[in-house]
Amino acid sequence: TGYRKTPFTLRILHNIRNKKYDLIINLHSSATSEWLTKFSAAKSKIIHNHNGLLKGDLEIPKAAERIYGHWRDLLVLEAMDIPYVKKLPVISISEVQKRLSYDFLQINNIKKGTVFIAPFASCDSKTWELKKFIELADQISEAEYNVAFIAEDKNQEITGKYKVIVSDNLPLLAGVISSGKCYIGNDTGIAHIASATGIPVIIIFGPSSVDEWFPYSSSRNKAIQIDVSCRGEGCGKRECIDKACLNEIDANRVFNEFLGMFEQSNG
Repeated sequence: TGYRKTPFTLRILHNIRNKKYDLIINLHSSATSEWLTKFSAAKSKIIHNHNGLLKGDLEIPKAAERIYGHWRDLLVLEAMDIPYVKKLPVISISEVQKRLSYDFLQINNIKKGTVFIAPFASCDSKTWELKKFIELADQISEAEYNVAFIAEDKNQEITGKYKVIVSDNLPLLAGVISSGKCYIGNDTGIAHIASATGIPVIIIFGPSSVDEWFPYSSSRNKAIQIDVSCRGEGCGKRECIDKACLNEIDANRVFNEFLGMFEQSNG
């Protein structure tokens, strides 16, 4: 949901409140999702308040040290005495969802094996410039790969050149992404969905810690991050005027990583 008050976030809140759930468990509480849970109208609310903003109906212990985000989120299940297996998440696409996703691709004339590019993020400090994403898309397209964007709206800078998928149906998006050749985007939630579907991902990191948010195999996936003195282990800023950690990454760097993943294996 990110950190912005958008129509998308308000639609989620409206849908949740209409369901009148008995229990909502918020495994990973961003600032926005904590408030969504708080105002969800559910009878019981479990909020993993590692940000220290809001509390739910159960105290969740904080991790003693910086650990991968998914492991930290599983502390919620541990506090609830729910057994779990400590493995990276995997999304299984049902046959029904596969058919719906296939129909969606056909209707929108998007081919299987497309490279999906998602240029959005939860906050500006984690967002690589759109013009660089478009430059990257041009390079990938010139290398004879199909490209489509996953975006929050029909941005005119993109729609003049590429297919744009706009949907808040996460199961549908998971099915669509699973048909792709690769996913490229910022450090954001949908990147984890993409990886969980099994396709290779290239994630462009700004202020976040790669150790915390990118536990995926380096032989199949790539995290792109440059060293800047202000980051440390991950500054986590949601607002930054300079954005040196992202601005110093150019499209050629990301394109070369893409070629390294696929051209060598094809050769």
